[in-house]
Amino acid sequence: MSSEAPPKDEPTEEPPKGEPKEPPKGEDLDEIIRKRKMFRDSIDQMDLSVNVGAENGLFEEAKRKNREKKTEEEKMPENIFEQILKKLNEAKTSLTKEEYPYPDTEKNISEVIELYSKALYAPGSTWRFVNMYGGYMWFYLIGILAAVFFVFFYGRELLTTNLGIDQAALNAAAWGVIAAILRAMWFLRGTVDERRYRKSWNLYFISIPFIGGILGSMVFLIIYGGLLALSTTATTSNVNPLAIIPFAALAGYNWEWAINIFNRIGELVESKPPPDGISKITRSKM
Repeated sequence: MSSEAPPKDEPTEEPPKGEPKEPPKGEDLDEIIRKRKMFRDSIDQMDLSVNVGAENGLFEEAKRKNREKKTEEEKMPENIFEQILKKLNEAKTSLTKEEYPYPDTEKNISEVIELYSKALYAPGSTWRFVNMYGGYMWFYLIGILAAVFFVFFYGRELLTTNLGIDQAALNAAAWGVIAAILRAMWFLRGTVDERRYRKSWNLYFISIPFIGGILGSMVFLIIYGGLLALSTTATTSNVNPLAIIPFAALAGYNWEWAINIFNRIGELVESKPPPDGISKITRSKM
């Protein structure tokens, strides 16, 4: 009994381009897909790292250092950037055409990593620390953190007694800055570890502690304003300073949460015109 063929008007379902239609004999289809995805992710990661390195001036600095080397054994290829791009394209092409276990793709990815490593370690360690690992930003964030702790523990009496700054407000601003620095360090560590740190982000990192302090202070004003609205006897003196810290720290670390709070408050106080149109003002005819 012959099997029925699919109708001519209905297209047959086929696997996506490059995906194996059926596993080779003795191989697991899930393992093939997993390895293919691993190669695709590796290509995308190296593509991003190469573009970021070019933006940070890595390959120009590598060429300059390469010219200073005396022996040919120490020198790397002069057109190393073009070679990396060529190998990346070959890896992308081979991944879509060849079958498991993708030997050409693996070979091209390994060659890309080797060439990129030569370019990365050609400049001096100081240049690499500053331009590829965000060295100045680490010093800046640690310095701001140290300054906040110094002021918080040694200058608190001066700020609260002599200048009249409320203790709860000081806690909110300080912990907003501390949490924002934690956010910045966590993000900076991830970008450096994944070779995607960009020097153009320096302005963003510089502004992070100030944004955290502002958001922490705004959360303090919201909480304090709510207390005033609920009680006519509420003052900053009977507000527990420690109760402000968790909310201020959350605002400094999670900006989206703080902005969402501000938007909700804005929606609550937003004035809407009466539906009957009584409030419309018409100009009198002269």
